Amino acid sequence: MNISTIMDQIVSPKPYVRGTDMMWTDPHISKYLLEAHLNPNSGAASRTFRNIQVFQSGSLSLFN
Repeated sequence: MNISTIMDQIVSPKPYVRGTDMMWTDPHISKYLLEAHLNPNSGAASRTFRNIQVFQSGSLSLFN
């Protein structure tokens, strides 16, 4: 697959619409959820830097 084909398939995201998910609107829950997402040592809510590196190196090898 060439990069032009990939670029042609990119779709712009929809504008932000405030959701109703309690996870982000409840002050107690959202505090801990945000902490989990921002913790670079945990993969519980977001990918760790190491996981990103592994994914990136694997993805880049597809273009070689």
